[in-house]
Amino acid sequence: SSGINAEYGGANYSNWKLDIELWIEFTTMKKKKQGTAFLLELPDGKIKDKVRSLGKEVLASEEGMTRIIEYLDKIYLEDTAQESYRAYSKFEKYSRPAGMSLQDYISEFETLLSDLRK
Repeated sequence: SSGINAEYGGANYSNWKLDIELWIEFTTMKKKKQGTAFLLELPDGKIKDKVRSLGKEVLASEEGMTRIIEYLDKIYLEDTAQESYRAYSKFEKYSRPAGMSLQDYISEFETLLSDLRK
């Protein structure tokens, strides 16, 4: 295993992308191998098919991960206004569910607030 969580569940592309960018900074893997390692860690499905479509020349290149991220951004990155609206709407509608501890509520509230400030 390459140590990367390449699975994207569709919830928040920006957070998933940040995880990938941090992995790129953290890993000691040679740049020429990162794109291939990323592809091999992806679960079978649409994203893996899209990344595979870039071809060996791109995936096994020095700028493979940069090209992968640029390509996925075109497909999955929402425009900033839509992402901001979604964060605002989620924050505005949030209320403490019955049975939730105050500590868990504050933690979730702070997460939502942080997302709103991005």
